[in-house]
Amino acid sequence: MTELLGYAASIFVALSLVMVSLVKLRIINLIGCLFFVAYGVLIQAWPIVATNGFIVCVNVYYLIRMFRQDTSSFQYAQLRAEEADLVVRFLREKYGDMRRFYPLFAEKMINYAFSGNGLVYGAFRRNRLNGISVLLRLDNLLEYAPRFWTGDDAEQPEGVLELSSESHAASGAGTPGDRGFESQDEGMGNKGDSNAPESETAASSDTNAQFIQILRAVGERKPPESTVLMPADYLVAKYRDLGVVGKFHKRLLADLPQGIDHVVCPVNRSDLGTRRYFQRNGYEKLVSIGEVTVFELDVRHLRAVGMG
Repeated sequence: MTELLGYAASIFVALSLVMVSLVKLRIINLIGCLFFVAYGVLIQAWPIVATNGFIVCVNVYYLIRMFRQDTSSFQYAQLRAEEADLVVRFLREKYGDMRRFYPLFAEKMINYAFSGNGLVYGAFRRNRLNGISVLLRLDNLLEYAPRFWTGDDAEQPEGVLELSSESHAASGAGTPGDRGFESQDEGMGNKGDSNAPESETAASSDTNAQFIQILRAVGERKPPESTVLMPADYLVAKYRDLGVVGKFHKRLLADLPQGIDHVVCPVNRSDLGTRRYFQRNGYEKLVSIGEVTVFELDVRHLRAVGMG
């Protein structure tokens, strides 16, 4: 029995170290340390008791601080094209983590949304960007079948913006009043995305093919003109599990334009946490293709109960 307690303690402590969420890390580590305290008492190893008892106190202290954070100070705002550089800086730091949860997300999708083909939302705390959500029009995606993971932009429609200050200034797109699903500005041209991460610049025909397959599968099941794809709904690890994600998501859904009745989101089939989150929030499994499961939310149900 004593040996099993020691093994359990080791497993919990080791498991805590692979957690991305700081809340989960500290909770699981706290459990492991409590087991180690009990284990140390049983074998009368007082250094183990003292060390892990101290770590228990540290974990409790920081967990209390985390849950006392004023998350009500978060502001959720729809971003404009001239704010694209802010998004780029955020993606430079968080791109890899975002792809862990949303395997079909690509930086070029930000360009695509800012050019009138979707919406980009930001979660701010103390004027610092801590999360983004992206919505793309399904009908437009099906029509143009853009290649988001290669340097080949030939299939992009005219007007897709480059994520740089110069292109935004030249285009004049994204004035403060221009938010929402709007027509594309003709004649802006498309110079590609020179700022794309290395992992994105390499051609990935498999990813492109899978993405098109998913789009077509969704288009067969949902009306494209009233459906949006949400390739990312991301918040930094520091604020996960504190209720902020839910608030961010509800704000985004409440701001959807009239006529948009369905939101679909592809997630990794192995990402059980994100899958459970969508299921708890009214999403249903629509289709699975390869390692990706697409979840769908009927926004009409939310509007019917006054949440839209």
